[in-house]
Amino acid sequence: MVADFHVFEVIAGSLGVVGASLVFLTFLLLPRFRRHPSEIIFFVTVSDFFLALKFLIRGLTWLSHPSGYSVDENRSFHLFDDGCATSIVWSALFETASLAWNAIWCFHMCVQLYYPQRNTRQLMKGYAVYVVAVLLADILYQVLGSKRAVVATGEGYRFCSLTPDDFVNKAVLFDYILAMFHIFVAVVSVLMTISKLGCGYNEETSSLARRHYSYAFVFIFLWLTEKSFAFGEASRTFHLIIAVMWQAQGFFVAIVRLSEPQLASSLYKKMSRKKRKAAVAHLLLPNTNTSEEDALLGGMGDHHCSSSDDDDDD
Repeated sequence: MVADFHVFEVIAGSLGVVGASLVFLTFLLLPRFRRHPSEIIFFVTVSDFFLALKFLIRGLTWLSHPSGYSVDENRSFHLFDDGCATSIVWSALFETASLAWNAIWCFHMCVQLYYPQRNTRQLMKGYAVYVVAVLLADILYQVLGSKRAVVATGEGYRFCSLTPDDFVNKAVLFDYILAMFHIFVAVVSVLMTISKLGCGYNEETSSLARRHYSYAFVFIFLWLTEKSFAFGEASRTFHLIIAVMWQAQGFFVAIVRLSEPQLASSLYKKMSRKKRKAAVAHLLLPNTNTSEEDALLGGMGDHHCSSSDDDDDD
């Protein structure tokens, strides 16, 4: 099962990219599902997309060269002979951004629960400043304060990593402390949500509570276990399972996101409607004028789509 991790890396990267792409579609096609504070989820999705893309590219590149590379070649993504600099910066950027925005989402949940009348939109600037500061600190620490090289495992898996990859390396320790802080924020948000909502007191609050618990559990479990490998040993199979799930985290975020009431059905209807419009436009005669085409497409939308679709139009 652990014989060639790059195969699983491609699978995980693909799932993460697909999941993040589905969430992108909700923002692109459904305006009412991108209202504040959904932009926080958008930033999480951007981070997860590019993080998953790294694993997908790295796995595909390695598998496309059956002979592989020498472990002495410090290539980012097995492509760029740059001493692993691009890979390390890429990871520091999108891992840290994902951590920070996930924790901000959990923190924002608490703010909304305890200060429901507050205009929380004004907090977004502060969130952005915090994320940028954390990103700069982590990137500079990893690039300037640590060595990096390709690490080889006994299973044929090779990847760029900070060296050494334990707490002797202060950059690894800093990254771990940063992760534990953001995980702590998520844990506190769960406890505060339980205190405020419990399992919910009506259908709407029950749905909200379940989604937050699911979201926080995915975030806490994946990041806590993945980062804990820096100081603890685990079976190779367990490490593989966690690594694959962590690399595909965008997929799990998408599952939670699409569980919002009416979101998945609205997305499906919207996409179906666009396909119908495209099909009708293709079948129209070349001499059909613009006003006739608009009338036909508008008529189809009014006839076939529910009022919820109309609400989603830009």
